[in-house]
Amino acid sequence: MATTSFLGTGVQVQGFDPAYTLILVDGQPVIGRNGGTLDLKRLNVGNLKQIEIVKGPSSALYGSEALAGVINLITETPSEPFGFSIRSRYATHNSVDLGTNIQTMLGDLGASLYIQRSSSDGFNHTPENPTLSAPSFVNYGINPKLTYQVSPTLDFNVSLRISLETQKNKTVITDMPGLFTDNFTITDWSVNPAATYHFSPLVRLSMRGYYAEYGTESKIVSDITHIQAERTTFDQRMMRGELESNATISASYIVTAGGGYSLEKVQADRVSGGIQKATTWYAYAQNEWIPASLFDLIVSYRFDSPSNYAPRFSPKISALVKPTDWISIRGSVGSGFKAPSFQQLYMDFTNAQVGYSVFGTTSIKQSLAILDALGQIQNYIIDPSTIQVIKPEYSVAYNLGLEATIEQYALIKVSAYHNDVKDLIETLPVANKTNGQQVFSYFNLSKVYTQGIETEVKIFPVEHFSVSVGYQYLEAIDVDVLQQIRDHKIFKFGANGMARPVQEVEYGGLFNRSPNSGIVKLTYDNTDAGTIVSLRCTVRDKYGYEDLNGNGILDDPSEYVPGYALYNVTANQNISAPISLQLGIENIFNYTNKKQIPSLPGRIVYGGLSWAF
Repeated sequence: MATTSFLGTGVQVQGFDPAYTLILVDGQPVIGRNGGTLDLKRLNVGNLKQIEIVKGPSSALYGSEALAGVINLITETPSEPFGFSIRSRYATHNSVDLGTNIQTMLGDLGASLYIQRSSSDGFNHTPENPTLSAPSFVNYGINPKLTYQVSPTLDFNVSLRISLETQKNKTVITDMPGLFTDNFTITDWSVNPAATYHFSPLVRLSMRGYYAEYGTESKIVSDITHIQAERTTFDQRMMRGELESNATISASYIVTAGGGYSLEKVQADRVSGGIQKATTWYAYAQNEWIPASLFDLIVSYRFDSPSNYAPRFSPKISALVKPTDWISIRGSVGSGFKAPSFQQLYMDFTNAQVGYSVFGTTSIKQSLAILDALGQIQNYIIDPSTIQVIKPEYSVAYNLGLEATIEQYALIKVSAYHNDVKDLIETLPVANKTNGQQVFSYFNLSKVYTQGIETEVKIFPVEHFSVSVGYQYLEAIDVDVLQQIRDHKIFKFGANGMARPVQEVEYGGLFNRSPNSGIVKLTYDNTDAGTIVSLRCTVRDKYGYEDLNGNGILDDPSEYVPGYALYNVTANQNISAPISLQLGIENIFNYTNKKQIPSLPGRIVYGGLSWAF
């Protein structure tokens, strides 16, 4: 399920926040998260070919950040002697998207080039406030690819992904007159070379390299004096090399094994010491056994040996059973983990305007001692001597699913999951400051479980028409909090103004999780006429927003975002063989929540043209 917040547009999988899902482009990780969320809108995907989604812990193959699952965005590769396409789209808020893709195959050499420009004026839900709800921006993206069949046994490919974005917004600074302009820039690029040698049709060896950089810079300048009031920078880099072998031992047994090394470095104004780095050695293997067409068993495991926390072994076993040719049953049991981020380990930040502080666990004791010596600590909430460097979060997950195809009339999918998470990392106040603000840090505190059911039913009632209905039920519970409620250790103020224990029925679980959500989609697809029309309704139940009564949990109706539904309609029509027209409306009924979801735009009307041959 997609989630929208001030951190960007992320994806929530099986009740986990966006920080727990690994995002890949062509099999390589995308870096540059904000508060754990990787904003999907910053990825240029106009040349997207397909999306692979794996739900459930996938650390057995991918390591950290894949505790909830993996999403792999696969872009097009050269495949035709010559191909050319261009597309354009104009939408509300003066939003313009232009993109072109060129590809060619000349014998054993293939090349493609995708270029995109996007821009928008942003929008503002509160005109009385000069700060835009979403800033204006201009983005340029480029994605060249090169493939070369060096010999019958050796092939080589390399791809480059570049994204450059500038944003502008207005802001105010406490105790400083006038407005300020926040000039924000994002530089995001990566290069991905790979080579594969085929020893035989059944055995191959792949070598992959990867280098990525993500950097941001914010310059806040006074509109009156034109003097720079504040400048912050962030620079993240990742480098890794990997070797992988694939061998088909027999018609029923396939083995994949590999390993590699990665180096990650962050340099930022808000990082303790200004610069930090971490390295990881890893090895993995997967064994697939297919004794019959009705059964498939996969056993995978991975060992990670990082420089900044203890080694981790992650196994997983999954199976596919097909009792008939129209029913498939899938099940898996596996473990996943998520390493602490650089922010959680090394953050060193004090907000100059508001006055609160956030420190990572490696520097919290030293930072508290400095603040105490300066007379800025009023009292401690947690004894500094008891604070330890946080450990990775890890989980054990169980997944079971059924898929049934009833000839050409219907497709039914049902799946259930349960995730047990230990050492969940939470943000908690450590001390009260003399300015009335607090000092925050990170702790391994809770045991959490998420469990639920996902269903999808797609039917084809008449020719050209299809109806798809999806539904998810979710429970996301902090086990420690639940036990404290049962022991009458958490309180709230009742209607009479007196403190009373929180009742179990009042506990709403983890924040930002909707117990119920779903999608209904109606589609008309007439290939002969070149017409596709779809109407989609996305429904989300109420979910926890923030703790308002000060007891640290979700337990009061005022702490929820009300449930809502968004309706979208899209129409595509081929005008001639190479030209097609697209029209659509997102959020037809203009739903907004200016206070709790300011980044959610109202109604968006758009139109576009594409030309391909």
